[in-house]
Amino acid sequence: MQGSLASVRVSFDLPECQLLSEQEFLKLIHKYRSGEPEAKQIIVQHNLRLVMSITQRFAGRGELEDLFQIGCVGLMKAVEKFDPTYGVKFSTYAVPVVIGEIKQHLRDEGPLKVSRGLKENALKVEQTRTELNGFFGREPTLSELVAATGLTREEIATALEAIRPVNSLQEIFGDDESEGFSREQTIGMEEEYTCFLEQYALQEVIAKLPPRLKQLIELRFFQEKTQAEVAMIFEVSQVQVCRLEKEALRRLRLLYLGEEK
Repeated sequence: MQGSLASVRVSFDLPECQLLSEQEFLKLIHKYRSGEPEAKQIIVQHNLRLVMSITQRFAGRGELEDLFQIGCVGLMKAVEKFDPTYGVKFSTYAVPVVIGEIKQHLRDEGPLKVSRGLKENALKVEQTRTELNGFFGREPTLSELVAATGLTREEIATALEAIRPVNSLQEIFGDDESEGFSREQTIGMEEEYTCFLEQYALQEVIAKLPPRLKQLIELRFFQEKTQAEVAMIFEVSQVQVCRLEKEALRRLRLLYLGEEK
């Protein structure tokens, strides 16, 4: 049975549930397929923070709690429809399903309300992107857009997402609708979700680092501090910071590729 709003009763005080390992998830999805409905609830509980992360992308378009509830319905549908033979991680499958559920809700509720500020930022970004594309002969990177527009990464992403057309997961691609593929069938291949999925995967592997290395990655690559500044914070030499950084990046790479537990 498909999930419904009436069956979702989750407060914003989310449980401290760690993401399931691939083995744990496959065991639970097998139990659910074998007729144990409580297995679905366990999967849902362990993915509520993923839903919240997605919901926050739509802040300003509706009541956050309502959108979170809708996202939970999408999550339950993802559990119900997921097949391990798809050959993708559950999160890769679930993200666009949850996004599609929220967008469908917003479309049913009426036209999206986009503020003048967001529209102006989006126009500025699009104009800058076109100019840089002509200058470089390629699509500009996010860092180049940040430097050229003076906007933050979050402002750029929010502005572009706000004016993005709402698309149905059932929209057919291809010249012949009888032989084409729907968005739902091509999950994991859409450019629209690539950046979000990469960021989510990166957050997963960073969380597995030891606290000191995790702090170093945060300072160096998210707060953009220099090695000298990090050395002062850690009260060590810059040479030691350099060594720690190399170790952190080495472990991140192994974790990202699944070569280190």
